[in-house]
Amino acid sequence: MFFSNRYSIQLILLTLLSVVFIAGCGTVAFQSDRTGNAEIFSVRDTGTNLTNLTNNPGMDSGPVYTPNGRKIVFLSNRTGDDEIFIMEKNGANQTNLTNNPGKRDWFPVVSPSGAQIAYWKEKDLGGGTQLYIMNIDGSGKTALSDPNSQIFAEPHVFSSSGALLAYADSFGPKLYVVNADGTNRHALTTDSTDERHPLFMCDDQRVIFNTMRDGNWEIYSIGVNGAGLTNLSNNAAFDFVSEISPDCSRILFESERTGNRDIFIMNADGSGLLQLTNNPGEDYIPFFSPDGKKVGFISRPGSSGEFDLWVINSDGTNLHKVSSPASNGATCCPKYQFSRHGNKILFHSILPGNNFEIFTVNNDGTNLINISNDPANDTGESFKPCRSH
Repeated sequence: MFFSNRYSIQLILLTLLSVVFIAGCGTVAFQSDRTGNAEIFSVRDTGTNLTNLTNNPGMDSGPVYTPNGRKIVFLSNRTGDDEIFIMEKNGANQTNLTNNPGKRDWFPVVSPSGAQIAYWKEKDLGGGTQLYIMNIDGSGKTALSDPNSQIFAEPHVFSSSGALLAYADSFGPKLYVVNADGTNRHALTTDSTDERHPLFMCDDQRVIFNTMRDGNWEIYSIGVNGAGLTNLSNNAAFDFVSEISPDCSRILFESERTGNRDIFIMNADGSGLLQLTNNPGEDYIPFFSPDGKKVGFISRPGSSGEFDLWVINSDGTNLHKVSSPASNGATCCPKYQFSRHGNKILFHSILPGNNFEIFTVNNDGTNLINISNDPANDTGESFKPCRSH
């Protein structure tokens, strides 16, 4: 099914592959196996000044910059199991933050202030993982989820202020909100069906999420106190939220209400529905530009085949193809992001040799550059702030 394929793609990318685009600052940090094992590198967005930031026999992956851009949080199994490390942006002072021998620690998410990291910790008994939080220096480790929870392959998110986190539990009550200090954990929903992908609104007062409670995927909102449950999409077809606009006024989502998969946008209260794409093939994984004025997405002409990268204004005008790696035998863009100012897009493609490469391209489709350019696998993407020096 599409959902499982889409979700699997995102999980594979999150788990194994990461690239960090220093938006507008001209540098990309990425994961590569060009040395024989996974290491973290940096490179200019012109493909020059390649630097190996990590260099050890283990696998180093998933670089995530702290909000001030001065440090990189990453995963490493150099000690024999997956641990969360931190280093300076130039690769100096690599430090094991979790230091949890024999158990895996993964999926680090840095708080908006950069003071804390929320992450998954493998449980001692019963399988699955438990959500934890720690200070950026590794101190103050605190359990956020119930020890009996079973969190498998579900994202956890901070609120805009960093004071709250939301997460999905694979069993029992589905969605939870908890204070970042571990207090006031409470279930938002108790429906027995599948519910996932929580996203906070900007004021920290409501959560948007996907649910199967009506027999099909719908987009709902609910207050952080569990009140005011509202069906926003309210359609018998598949509807799945992708992103909330930067100002939290609109919601971007995929829908099959027209008989095939297209991109839609609506106001945060469910009003003002606008169909952005009308394609007999498939359009999916849409993302806002940082100013919310443009939407990027990937598209293919049917239910199979290769993807092209497209951009459209968020009012539905100026639809245009940005990149067609498929013309060179490549499969485009299972994940991508706009640069800080929205003028460039960073993405990766699978080339004919079955290796991943990283590209940048202007949002009008000009100046496509292969910045990794190596027979090894180079892939993944997320932004690094530009305010560091």
